[in-house]
Amino acid sequence: MGAGVIVLGGLLIGAVGLLPMLAGTAAGRRLTESQINQRIPGSVSIDRLTTRWFGGQRLEGLTLRDPDGAEVLTLSSFEIADAGLWGVAWGERDLGKVRLLGLKLDLVKDAEGQTNLERALGGVGQGGSGEPKKTPGEPTPTPGGTGLGGLPVNLDLELSDLVVRYREPGKAPLGARLTAGRVTLADAEVRAQFDAQIKVGDDAGRVSGGVDSGPEALADPRWTGTVTAVDLPLAALDTWIGADGYLKAALGDVAGVTVALNGPRQ
Repeated sequence: MGAGVIVLGGLLIGAVGLLPMLAGTAAGRRLTESQINQRIPGSVSIDRLTTRWFGGQRLEGLTLRDPDGAEVLTLSSFEIADAGLWGVAWGERDLGKVRLLGLKLDLVKDAEGQTNLERALGGVGQGGSGEPKKTPGEPTPTPGGTGLGGLPVNLDLELSDLVVRYREPGKAPLGARLTAGRVTLADAEVRAQFDAQIKVGDDAGRVSGGVDSGPEALADPRWTGTVTAVDLPLAALDTWIGADGYLKAALGDVAGVTVALNGPRQ
C-alpha cells in the first residue's frame, strides 16, 4: 500500500514536470489553440511554443484571424528569457528580459464602427464571454505591488519591428512602424525609449522620444520625457482629424517639433 502510494506520487510528480514539455509538442500546441479558440469568435494558430517550469518561455509564429479567416495580427516571436512558469504561477513579478519581435497589426474599422480586432476577440477582456465568471458578492481583486500596481516590478522589454496599420471608411490609411523601442521597470523606476516612422496616406514622418521617472521617483513621484517629430505630415493629419485647416494654418504643411513632458506619476 505504502509503496503503491509512493509510486503513484512519483508518477504524478513526473507527469506535472513533463507538462511544459508536452505543451511544446504538436498535440500540446493544438490543445492550447483549441482552448483559446473556444473563447473567441476568431481563431489563433501557433507555430512553436516552448515552456519551462524553471527557465525561459518562447512563442513563435502567432497568427490571429477574424471570424472570416482574414489575418488581423501576426507575431514573429515573444520571449521571456528568465522567468519560469513556477514563479509566474506563484505571483512572481520579476520577469527580467522580455523580447517582442515582428508584431504586425492590421486594424480595419467597418461602417458600423467595429474593428476586425473586436470581431476576432469578441468580449475577451471586455466583460464578455472570455471573462472568467464572478461569484455574486465576490469582491473585485485589486492589483498588488507598490507604485506600479499589477505591473512587473522588474522588466527589460525590448521591442523591434512593430507595425500597425489602421483603416476606416472615407479616410486615408494610417500606419506606424516602431523600428526600435525599450521599456525598463526597476522597482519604482520607469524608463522608455522609442523610434518610430508614421504615415498618413502617402505622407511619412518620424517620431522618437523617451520617458523617465528618474531615480528620485520615490521621493518625488514625477516623470519627465521628450517627444521629437521630424517631417510630421501636418497637412495630412489636419485632413484626417477634420481640423478644417487650423493645424495647417498654425504650423504649416510639415513640421519638426520637440515637446517636453512633465507630470505626476500615479
